[in-house]
Amino acid sequence: MLVCQTAYEALLESIQLCSVNARQVIDVGVEMDEVRDSTICEVPTREESSYSDIEVSTDAVNIDNEVRSNLSKIPHTLTGVSPYQLVYGRLPSGPMTMLKEFWKGEREIPTGAARSVEEYLKQLLKKLQDAHEIASENSAKNQERMTSHYNLRSRGKSFSIGDEVLILMPSSTHKLLNTWIGPAKVVNLTRPHSFLVQMEDGNTRELHVNKLRPYISRVDHVGIIFDQDTDFGELHYAPQIRKINLTLTSS
Repeated sequence: MLVCQTAYEALLESIQLCSVNARQVIDVGVEMDEVRDSTICEVPTREESSYSDIEVSTDAVNIDNEVRSNLSKIPHTLTGVSPYQLVYGRLPSGPMTMLKEFWKGEREIPTGAARSVEEYLKQLLKKLQDAHEIASENSAKNQERMTSHYNLRSRGKSFSIGDEVLILMPSSTHKLLNTWIGPAKVVNLTRPHSFLVQMEDGNTRELHVNKLRPYISRVDHVGIIFDQDTDFGELHYAPQIRKINLTLTSS
């Protein structure tokens, strides 16, 4: 149940305050006459009446601004608070939100300054502090949850100085793909999970362990040396490997 005159004034006020680029079409049919004559009315459905029709511009600039504005109003997964509230210390109020508050009587149509500048700044500081506390609590809880979820299937990696590794780097042919390049050599351990790696061109970069993987060189061929081949000098055998004499028989 809505008050007709208040709804109409609230709609105009919200458009003036928020600079909505829209066109309002008023139907002067039977339904609008009934709304005008009655003090309290029920909002008709679209099939019954189309007394208010807003045509939004499809200009690219306006669409970009609307998308950016809506993204700033959505609560973040980590903090649980929208970026708008963290910056301004209050919940965002768009044209539809203001119109709903006017209709429900939660907000009065502004006619002048309701409070002093000093009082406004004190309330703003209090709201910013409350938003910061809420964001800090939500961040601690969500970080712990994300860490436990990540550690369910992750395995620890450790490298020593001198190890050869492969590096996960963005592809030069496609900006959304990553490729493993290398080999590179581990030079130093800078932090518990970061290593200083020397690239093939001699430059060094500090990389996280998630972007590194061990490099295993491929053996292309194996050479066989017989005991009778004295040109290679004395043969040295690896420990715990028994010497095997190879006897060649001709068919």
